[in-house]
Amino acid sequence: MQPLDPEQLKFVEILAKLMMENEVFKEEYTEEDFNNVIDWLTKLRGQIDITIETLQEQAPSDGGE
Repeated sequence: MQPLDPEQLKFVEILAKLMMENEVFKEEYTEEDFNNVIDWLTKLRGQIDITIETLQEQAPSDGGE
């Protein structure tokens, strides 16, 4: 198993904080809890994708990259 690089670690810390704030972590998980976590993460992924697309559209395109 490879260690996370600093950027990956930062993302995992942010994700863990969001999960705690949204009470996603529990001592024991039922099947419904797992489904709720998967649903929450799927919605979060969707919002991240939308944000990335919006930022890419707004980014100045100077052809440098």
